[in-house]
Amino acid sequence: MSTTITRDAARRELSGFEGQLIDREDADYEQARGVYNAMVDKRPALIARCAGPGDVASAIRFAHDHELAVAVRGGAHNGAGLGTCEGGVVIDLSMLKEIDVDPQARTVRVGGGCTWGRSGPRNR
Repeated sequence: MSTTITRDAARRELSGFEGQLIDREDADYEQARGVYNAMVDKRPALIARCAGPGDVASAIRFAHDHELAVAVRGGAHNGAGLGTCEGGVVIDLSMLKEIDVDPQARTVRVGGGCTWGRSGPRNR
């Protein structure tokens, strides 16, 4: 198990990760770690902004391999602050905002990063 996880070390292990990896050394770390409830002040070791399902799976595997806690952040509006963790990996789904409406099948697929404010579904 690694005691210090950096973006560069994670990037080496997460070959093929298409999203953005943010660690405590990044200039935008403070903004990226914030959640809706400003009273929640946790500092994850790594924030993985995932670009697709493969990134999510890779981030979970990485956290498991390093015995790190995992928090999943969808729209970042959990009042209890469950979208973050101390010293672990935050899987940030904010880039996954696609909405796909299939009128024939009468189904809708909504990405994990969507919020109530997201509009403009893409019809098939």
